[in-house]
Amino acid sequence: MLSPGSRPGHRRGRSAPLAGTVRMRGAAGRCSRPRRMLLVLLLALAATTVSVTPAGAAPVAPAGTSFPGLGTLGTNPSRAAGEAAAGVRTAMMEVSWREWEPRSGQFDAGYERQMRARLAQLRASGMKVTLGLGLHFTPDWVKALPDARLVDQNGRVSAGADFVFSGAVRERAWDYLQRLGTVLDLGQVAAVRVTSGVRSELLYPEGGTYWAFDANARTGRGLPEGVARNPYPDWRPGGGGLTTAQMQQWALWYVDSLAEAGAFQMRALRKMGFGGAFEILTPGVGVYANKLDNLAEQNLPEGALGVGAYWSRIYPRLLQTDRRIVANISSLADGSGGDDSCSSEDRSVALTSPTTNWWGGARWISRIADEYGIAKVGENPGYSSSTRSDYVDLSSSGAMATAMRQGATCGLRTVYWAHDDQFWDGTVAFSRWAAYA
Repeated sequence: MLSPGSRPGHRRGRSAPLAGTVRMRGAAGRCSRPRRMLLVLLLALAATTVSVTPAGAAPVAPAGTSFPGLGTLGTNPSRAAGEAAAGVRTAMMEVSWREWEPRSGQFDAGYERQMRARLAQLRASGMKVTLGLGLHFTPDWVKALPDARLVDQNGRVSAGADFVFSGAVRERAWDYLQRLGTVLDLGQVAAVRVTSGVRSELLYPEGGTYWAFDANARTGRGLPEGVARNPYPDWRPGGGGLTTAQMQQWALWYVDSLAEAGAFQMRALRKMGFGGAFEILTPGVGVYANKLDNLAEQNLPEGALGVGAYWSRIYPRLLQTDRRIVANISSLADGSGGDDSCSSEDRSVALTSPTTNWWGGARWISRIADEYGIAKVGENPGYSSSTRSDYVDLSSSGAMATAMRQGATCGLRTVYWAHDDQFWDGTVAFSRWAAYA
């Protein structure tokens, strides 16, 4: 739910309504037939907006579209039945490796019972369940293993564990995932969320530097199977010494290594009998497909490529491992591209076209997914001090309406609201979310 690669000047929040907003009026959002016809015409002219009504009335999707199905992140099992009755069809639960296996080989039986019961309760509510593996909640004993953390070009060590270049970390993660697949009934899980392990999305650590200089990556010793060593271990991004072609080669190796960390999770779950889909957590614009040459000419400066957000490379690489992947646009309504909508003309625009350089994250990732025939879901950035004003704004320019407009125009199957707790602690009314059903 982050936004790597948003261009300067993009704001996560919006202080004024978008141009062309149309608002329905009336307690139940109903109007006479002539007024309905007028509304359809106005919505067609203002296809980049969602019409959001005053409190209690139903939102209207942009003309020619329909709203995606609804889900929530961190769904509260005790609320699930009521939410399902209101039209929310997808629940998300996330487990924690740290709580599940607090010491090496010692699994918390009480926690396992709790997670089994949570999954059963969510399914009994009538919802489909998406499972977060919780690898980024890594036990301290894993992070204490030799060479178990990433290192960037400046010698900075990651706070999280290294699922990209450490074979030892992957071995422990494999043991954990085996246990998870034994304890939980994966037949009750519709989708699994795929991350980098070091973060809650498919990203290297934050900051924009390049995390490819730990002992495993530089020497090739201790690498997981399927991961190649750093092709130029003595070179550092930002400096000279390599040709443009060599820097492109290095950048693709770096991104492919991140993709392999996601592929590892998919292979592990398939071996455990999981038959559902994999949601790939990809936030923000990242690096446009036509920008790699330019970055190589600049000796790979720090930025979105440093976190690995080269989505037009990531998705075709993951398709080589498993065809049942879903693009999760995990930063809907993040302000990138002015929170633009998708267009029916987008599919005719080549991924390498300079036209895409002005698109926001939702539109850009949607276009990549369409290129490869990948289904799409999405979620908004969660509640924080930086997103608060937009998060609680229930107008047509607020986060909820914007996320649903993008979901409708981009053809998303489901939009998850981050997070379920904010519906029940007074932050924002659940009824506003349910109205989209």
